Amino acid sequence: MAEITQQREAVRNCDRKRGARRVGRAALAVVTTALAIVTGANTVGYLPFTTAHPSLSPEERHRELRQALNFAVRQVEAYRNARGILPASLAEIGGPVDDAWRFEVIGEDRYRIAIAKGRARVAFDSTQDPAVVFADLRRQ
Repeated sequence: MAEITQQREAVRNCDRKRGARRVGRAALAVVTTALAIVTGANTVGYLPFTTAHPSLSPEERHRELRQALNFAVRQVEAYRNARGILPASLAEIGGPVDDAWRFEVIGEDRYRIAIAKGRARVAFDSTQDPAVVFADLRRQ
């Protein structure tokens, strides 16, 4: 009789463990799904974790990106003036290396830089005059 009682108790304990595993797996699935949603939202530039300040208007965000682009262009030009060649990448000049930036060397003396954050995107081609393109940024 005691043996049967022990067996029943062992079955109950096993059922409790299975129930805990099910709850643990369900919680893990919920957390994983939430993490995937937040990561996806961040990747496409939506809240809650955008790199640009969320309270900026579209015009202010665009201006912020143009200021960053202007700084990168000045870094590339300083590198070219000092060494006589273009850098192979923005990382070579200590510039940004995240996925928002694109740097492309076209021939020996031409390059293109672009930055995109969320829905805002700005670009610069070295055939343009930086003094003219970024003139409005220097006024303030």
